[in-house]
Amino acid sequence: MNKKIQILSVSLLTLLSSCVKDDVSPYFARTLGEVNEYLTGISDFSGVCINETETGLYGISNAGLLYNIGFDGTVLGTVPFTSTHDFEGVTVDKSTGTIYLCEEAEMAIYTVNADKKGVTKIADIPVENGVPNKGLEGVAFGNGNLYIANQAEPTVVFTYSLSSKKVVSQMTVTFASFLSDLYFDESNSTLWAVDSEKFLATNFTTDGEVIATYKVDFVVKPEGICVDYTRGVVWFSCDGSGRLYSAKINF
Repeated sequence: MNKKIQILSVSLLTLLSSCVKDDVSPYFARTLGEVNEYLTGISDFSGVCINETETGLYGISNAGLLYNIGFDGTVLGTVPFTSTHDFEGVTVDKSTGTIYLCEEAEMAIYTVNADKKGVTKIADIPVENGVPNKGLEGVAFGNGNLYIANQAEPTVVFTYSLSSKKVVSQMTVTFASFLSDLYFDESNSTLWAVDSEKFLATNFTTDGEVIATYKVDFVVKPEGICVDYTRGVVWFSCDGSGRLYSAKINF
């Protein structure tokens, strides 16, 4: 083989190899499947999760309301408590039916009372050098813990033990600029975060190691995330438009 051609062949192989490595890198933003969009009319639609009976979704608004939503995107009504809290995230312990909410302005965690006619604060989550309007933005239940995201400055995930009633660990993540919500993935005990500034959903371990990243550029302001293996979709809520989105799982 001509020496120049041989060198060119090696260079092309190196380039192709580099491209393949980029494609499998956890920081390479993959694309989710078919997207469906639902207009809910929820103002400041900040978080979403599957409800305790797995018959629909909960949607949280930072106007202090918790909505019941069908899997077809239909808003079925609100949970009957009233509040003026700045709730930004919602999660459920399906084994007990307990609903947890994170409150940004107070840097606190609340539960919805058993009769669903009120809410009760269960914990303050102090954020060192935290900024009030970039505070607690997401919450996820898993393994007897609450995983709580501070949105920015700093981008921190706290682990709050429900048994000991205290923060047992915290980690600063570098893959996000705005931690807008969290979801605990029971299939492998990992976490998902959505970033409303980078328009990315990131799957990562509870130690902060990134597993995979997905584009969420079809949502104007993605602030809620929930992975739904039963229906084979990832749900996203949009704070800017009040829309709910489902994107087909292809991972």
